[in-house]
Parts: sequence; C-alpha cells; structure tokens
Amino acid sequence: MPHATPSEQLVAYLTDVHSTEENALAQLKTGAETAGHPGLTAAFREHLAETEEHERLLRGRARGPRRGPLEAEGPRAEGQRHGYRRAGQERP
Repeated sequence: MPHATPSEQLVAYLTDVHSTEENALAQLKTGAETAGHPGLTAAFREHLAETEEHERLLRGRARGPRRGPLEAEGPRAEGQRHGYRRAGQERP
C-alpha cells in the first residue's frame, strides 16, 4: 500500500479532529439544555460558541484545490462517505 502524502495525512488528521468537534457540539448543546444552573448553562453556551467556531475553521482548512469539505481519497474516505468514521465508533 503506498504511503499517504503529507497533504493526504493532513486531510485525514483534520477529518478526525472535525469529527471530534462535531461530537463535542452535540454534548455541549445537551449540557447547556440540561445543566440546571444558570452559571453552568452560561459556561456550556460559551464553550459551545467556541466549539462551533473551531468546527467551522476545521471544515474550511480541510478544503483543497480539488477537494470538497473534508473529502480525502482512499479507504478512510470511503468509510467516511458511508458514515462509519465517527469518533468513538468502530467500522461494522
């Protein structure tokens, strides 16, 4: 199997980090809705806004001249297109 180019490695890394940010967004939204304390709710909402910005930036950084957002080539990308690659999940 040929080695991935630095560009391909970067896109793979950014894709993984982007997945982590997406998972954090879901957890922070739930945390803000269920915190039950005004100070804790405010902290969740503040962190949520920061994480939304991180997700947006990561999505933009993974774009290349011939790639769409977070789209790479190879087996890893094939799994991502089918929804198998999410942080904390195994491929079926």
